[in-house]
Amino acid sequence: MLKPTWILISPDAFPFSKAGGISDYVYSLACALRDSGYEVDIYTPYYEKLMREPFERQPFEVVSDSISFRREQVIYAIHRTSYEGLRYHFVRQPEFFGRDEIYDRGGRYDRNLNHFSLLGKTMLQDLARRGIGTSERPAVIQGNDIYASLFAAYLDERISAQNAGITAVFCIHNLGEGYIAKKEVYDYFNVDEELKMRFRDSHRNYASWCELMLPLFDRVVTVSDTYARELIGGPSALHALLRHRFEQGDFRGFLNGIDNRFWSITGSPLLQAYRAGASDIREIKHRCKAEVCEQTGFDIDKPLFIFVGRICRQKGLNTIGAIAAACPEAQLLLLGDGEPLDAFIDFEADSGHKLVHLRPYSESLCHRVMAAGDYMIVPSQYEPCGLVAMYAARFGTMPIVKHTGGLIEIAARIGRHIGIGSSYTFHSDDEVLEIVREIHASGRTISVPVEALAALEWKWTDSIAGMERFVYGGEQLVHAAERTQP
Repeated sequence: MLKPTWILISPDAFPFSKAGGISDYVYSLACALRDSGYEVDIYTPYYEKLMREPFERQPFEVVSDSISFRREQVIYAIHRTSYEGLRYHFVRQPEFFGRDEIYDRGGRYDRNLNHFSLLGKTMLQDLARRGIGTSERPAVIQGNDIYASLFAAYLDERISAQNAGITAVFCIHNLGEGYIAKKEVYDYFNVDEELKMRFRDSHRNYASWCELMLPLFDRVVTVSDTYARELIGGPSALHALLRHRFEQGDFRGFLNGIDNRFWSITGSPLLQAYRAGASDIREIKHRCKAEVCEQTGFDIDKPLFIFVGRICRQKGLNTIGAIAAACPEAQLLLLGDGEPLDAFIDFEADSGHKLVHLRPYSESLCHRVMAAGDYMIVPSQYEPCGLVAMYAARFGTMPIVKHTGGLIEIAARIGRHIGIGSSYTFHSDDEVLEIVREIHASGRTISVPVEALAALEWKWTDSIAGMERFVYGGEQLVHAAERTQP
């Protein structure tokens, strides 16, 4: 059977733009698909102010065009380049993607939907121009998270020649972020009235995008099996739709892999200076910790607890605040941007705690902090996958994780690999406080075999094989237009 071209559409894509874990996911998945014999295309915006340093060194082919969008003709350009065997297509439209952030986080979900729906529509126009997505050149188009999945609203009927070879996939990365919009937004989408009636939040002038759009996808995936099972157990109408898709056999979770070369204490190009002349992993970690402790005033001989991630409620900053208040002697190092830290930590009442917040975030600082840490606390309220825990392990830093989502799978695998039965997990603030107090009281800077922890690789191999069978099921595939809805 002819392998389809695998199209990944994303708000950001490593190494050129990054707001969070989706960027890393897209790149590592693309590399794994490439290594499995697929042609891979990545569509993502050209951000006028946000493109990272590698972008400036790339040679580009530029194609200009226009498209009808929101009753106007919008001129845009696509900048194409190749990077490590992957084809990147950057959609450039300064009025839409000339902003200071990848996402508008000011509550303007309408604006995000507007901007990223242009990305989806221009991608489909470009694929048609390239002859991809037909029965002769089939394609899987995987939208990564809500905004990048808006392309499904513009797919024509499945019987049309243009889209006959397209399998549409919605990849859920996080259902807790910005999944509502004013109903008027959908007037600009090619969505029929019957689907518009799916709105459940009728007492307000807002509606769930996922609830409206989910039926338009042939397959739905998410980033861990445990998160998929959490989603189908929820009480809302959206959870019921996902449960129906799961029961039909077209919603599944596959645990992420990562770029094991880049995210590694022994392979990171950002830690070369710390590896020079080092005899083993412990010496590399000691060098990184010595530098971090000199910068922060921490004691190198005491356990160092780190947190790396967005400063926000979903990432469990309230739990970090509880640790700082109840165990002020513990050395806590935070790295990340986001909301003001004093929204979660009362610095005046808890002025005796040992907590340092490093910012702004950078990849080089992230690698150094991960290598320096003895333990990483991952207290997320919910966590679809938990890439940061995988990263920490690759740097020889032991994750202490909340019992939720993909973190459950990650903790179990770490425990089996290093021979301790189970990793550090907790269900509540009281439980993580007990873990932190016990470690601090013992004075153990690290209590697990660092070499074994850092050697654990998080490969895509098994997940890719599962996704291939699930996403591109040949004759067994039931397209969205043919599916019975609940």
